[in-house]
Amino acid sequence: MTPARRAPVQNRSRETVRAVIQAAAEVLLAEGYERTTTNRIAERAGISIGSLYHYFPNKESVIEAMTDHAISETTGYFVLHGAPLLSRTSLEETVHGLVETAVAAIEHNRVYARAILTGVPMIEQAAVARQIETRILVAVSQLGWREIDARQPESRRRARFFLLLSMAAVAVIRIALNRPADVSREELVSELAGMVYAQLKDGSHTVE
Repeated sequence: MTPARRAPVQNRSRETVRAVIQAAAEVLLAEGYERTTTNRIAERAGISIGSLYHYFPNKESVIEAMTDHAISETTGYFVLHGAPLLSRTSLEETVHGLVETAVAAIEHNRVYARAILTGVPMIEQAAVARQIETRILVAVSQLGWREIDARQPESRRRARFFLLLSMAAVAVIRIALNRPADVSREELVSELAGMVYAQLKDGSHTVE
């Protein structure tokens, strides 16, 4: 892990860092990882290479900051918009709402998601996926997901959540970024939610 040289403090500094992160995603999408350089990122961000190096020592640290930003924004969106779903009266409605929210969270950060999936080496993609899964598991727990299937042993619930999340995450990304042209987003969300619900409903009760 390569840390940034200096954390932004003033608003102008934060704006510069955001511009660099956005530019990194755009350059990765347009040119791929190998052809992405700090010079190209600085040019796309509209700043000098010296300004970029004021905050980041190399390309790797910029991309790491970009992925951290993407993870934070995606999981933050999921928590913010997922919390109200716990007021719904049935498990089926809650699951559908959370799947819809997960898809929307990826769509909301589409540029970053595409940059990571198409421009970042596979080994780093795996690390990003693990971080997102971990944070969403924590988020789901905070949203009250432990109430689902409460009669099952804790270890079994954890295993079920992990496997369901891992499988659903792939489908969520495909729905958000690469769904087939002949199937609507709504149909795909509904089908995925139905699959997840079917796996959870045995032994579950109404979410309160």
